[in-house]
Amino acid sequence: MVALLCGALATSASANFKWEVTITVPPDTLPDDAHLIFQNTGGIKGVESKDANILNISANGNQVDLTFVGKLDPGTQVTFNFWRNASGAPPVLFNSGTWTNNEVVLGPISPTSVVIGPKVPGMGTLGLVLLSLLTLGSGACILGRRRTATA
Repeated sequence: MVALLCGALATSASANFKWEVTITVPPDTLPDDAHLIFQNTGGIKGVESKDANILNISANGNQVDLTFVGKLDPGTQVTFNFWRNASGAPPVLFNSGTWTNNEVVLGPISPTSVVIGPKVPGMGTLGLVLLSLLTLGSGACILGRRRTATA
């Protein structure tokens, strides 16, 4: 049982290649898409939208392209995840990017508008089930081995 739990937790640890990015639309900008370039990815191997404002998301090399459902208001935050190919590489960094509207560049994406960090994996459903079973089994063993109380 312990081996199964450790295996499930070790498997979820491979998600350290997953990174979460949140970008914030600056004042006086109404973009309908954004293009971001990152460093230290080893090539982005997958992307995932975490936001209802994202209509389409794609990646090519170190670049992520986002198309929004419409023009976003200033201050709107958009979150997405991506997986990098590089293991043991330095942390992923934001390199550059542009806000655009109908393919017209509105301006650069400021590094202060981008929050990026590794997506720390949780135990997941399987890990929680195995941990619950391990706890239940341990409790049953303890109750089964206890001595009867004497007065």
